[in-house]
Amino acid sequence: MEQVGSIAPHGGILVDRRWLGKEREEALNKALRLPQILLGPMGLADLEMIATGAMSPLTGFMCRADYERVVAEMRLTSGMVWSIPVTLPVSAEQAASIQEGQEVALVESGGHVLAVMTVQEKYGYDKRREAREVYRTEEDKHPGVARLYKQGDVLLGGPVWLVDMPANREFIEFRHAPIETRRMFDRRGWKTIVAFQTRNPIHRSHEYIQKTALEIVDGLLLHPLVGETQASDIPADVRMASYQAILRDYYPPDRVLLGVFPAAMRYAGPREAIFHALCRKNYGCTHFIVGRDHAGVGKYYGTYDAQKMFDNFDPDEIGIAPLMFENTFYCKKCGGIVSAKTCPHGDEDHLIFSGTEVRRRLETGKPIPPEFTRPEVYRVLVEGMRAKRGEADQPPVASSAPAAALAPAWGGRKVLVIGLDCAEPSLVFDRWREELPNLNQLMSGGVYGNLESCIPAITVPAWSVMMSSRDPGQLGIYGFRNRADYSYDKMTIATGSAVKADRVWDILSRAGKQVVVVGVPGTYPPRPVNGALVSCFLTPNTTKSQYTYPPELKDQIAAWVGEYQVDVPQFRTEDKDFLLKQIDDMTDQHFVVNLLEKSRGILPCLSRWALIASITACGSTPIRRTPSTSRATSGRRLSAITIKSSMATSAKCCRSSHKTRSCSSSLITAPRRCTAASPSTSGSSATGGWCSRAKRPRRSRRSKRSRWTGARRARGAAAATMAACFSTCKGASRKASSRRAITSACATN
Repeated sequence: MEQVGSIAPHGGILVDRRWLGKEREEALNKALRLPQILLGPMGLADLEMIATGAMSPLTGFMCRADYERVVAEMRLTSGMVWSIPVTLPVSAEQAASIQEGQEVALVESGGHVLAVMTVQEKYGYDKRREAREVYRTEEDKHPGVARLYKQGDVLLGGPVWLVDMPANREFIEFRHAPIETRRMFDRRGWKTIVAFQTRNPIHRSHEYIQKTALEIVDGLLLHPLVGETQASDIPADVRMASYQAILRDYYPPDRVLLGVFPAAMRYAGPREAIFHALCRKNYGCTHFIVGRDHAGVGKYYGTYDAQKMFDNFDPDEIGIAPLMFENTFYCKKCGGIVSAKTCPHGDEDHLIFSGTEVRRRLETGKPIPPEFTRPEVYRVLVEGMRAKRGEADQPPVASSAPAAALAPAWGGRKVLVIGLDCAEPSLVFDRWREELPNLNQLMSGGVYGNLESCIPAITVPAWSVMMSSRDPGQLGIYGFRNRADYSYDKMTIATGSAVKADRVWDILSRAGKQVVVVGVPGTYPPRPVNGALVSCFLTPNTTKSQYTYPPELKDQIAAWVGEYQVDVPQFRTEDKDFLLKQIDDMTDQHFVVNLLEKSRGILPCLSRWALIASITACGSTPIRRTPSTSRATSGRRLSAITIKSSMATSAKCCRSSHKTRSCSSSLITAPRRCTAASPSTSGSSATGGWCSRAKRPRRSRRSKRSRWTGARRARGAAAATMAACFSTCKGASRKASSRRAITSACATN
């Protein structure tokens, strides 16, 4: 790998263990036939760090000699400083089936192959000795020790080659590999860079330390850890939002780079401080901030033990300069952030909050003084924590409300909005209309029209434009990735947190109307609604992230289908048969979720890619079988339907539709009436009123070429739906281009 940057990586060479091109394809094909080893969160994090060079000079998991010397002396067999054992534990039973010299495939859940490893050595080890030496305790109350005791009894050592990154990695836009950060530093002209490691939000004390360090260096790498942490730690996505909030308003944009550190937290205190410093050296940093109780937990380490650990090594051996800071706090008499070195006043004048107290205030909504944290950070943290618990200031629906309380009253008028995102309108509304019987019936029996969007009709801003009646300039959202500040290097993903304007479901919720929002771009992280919400393809990981409102809906979905897919992984693959199977699997999963939503009394909304329709029906008029369907939905009038399409939207089509209906008029028009099926005849729930015998048509037998037209340009979430009951939305239309959507409304007697 090319050597870039003003500081050499640890060991002199930046490791790169990633197969690319033809070598990758050959290795992947071979890996599919090898014995598999399933990696846990720690193994996944370590594999990524090794492969990208963040753990240079390591090229794989440690063999016995390196392991023993690291545990005893904090050095590799080469003599280089290394403080943390990086190992691959397996059970004795699995180890017995593996021979030294054999190749194995490292996989994540679901059998997704990530890497090929040559097992050079397998060996036993003393867990209690490692606990004493690395963590300074044998107590299993220590989270690092508890993990150590639970892991396998045999360690495998040997080099690894990465063939694919783990799926559902979070914060991709901030996940810079070491070679990438080095290039960024060079482009900015930074010669000296200080790194700040954190797993907490940035409060005023952190800000003081960082800005003090910035006085003596060219740039700051804010590098929060986003790997596995304790359950009590503030979630990574909430922290990331808080970092962006404070950087946007209080830091010079040309002096700061925000990136994520993908390592898992070991809580090894002083040893982990050395490890973190060496890794940041590999990222190209020349200085590293070491604060109080770095990487500590509980009372296992002294306040400044991590700083003292650096005294055990020659500075040239470490190669990165540690910047030691005392504990800092706000002094009322000094009127600012100070430390014991600079403040002569007593404790009665100092404002100090423990991490426990901060979390308690965030959970209860009790204010935190601006002397401790910036108001912008506090707001982000409170909103994030409330969203995790499903609380809301408005509408007044408690998160503990039973499911029945969320059920809509099924009398009156109901509106369903179906968005065919990335579907070129002429294909759906004209050319292929007869091959889409369900959509065709909606268009024939209901109302459809245009919702005004933006030019170009990029998914993320377009949906917020349509649903808020605001243009991108008012929203401040122009694409999937936006400039986070006035620089050209710092980018951020436009999640729902970036949308400050009310969208239609917010308006309806405040009016006491019940809504169902499914998969609409811009709904992650989820905010409370008067009803139910399942967020969109921006969800980083449905197992770790809270992606539903109410929160308990996530657990119900997991019980029904396991890990819920908001998007198709590896959607850029050229293997279209493989991609089509993933689409089918995801759609089947979504169908099950929506089928079982009837038990909650919530209007079901279904999703499908590649113009494959899934339906749920109620009423009395049969839908006829057509050549493009495998079976009919007998005796039912279509009531709710969603289609996902992988057809790419053309800017030309959007620009040609300036004379469109306003968002409000197309949402509330309901000229047709139908009779709802009674529970006794439809088999549906008393409140939900929809049929459990709904069928799902098979996709039409078009050629692969037509089926996949534009699929290579599809960016993940290919469609979205918003179902709203009793719509009375009023909004001014913006004179922008339009995106075609279908609106179907029916009234029940």
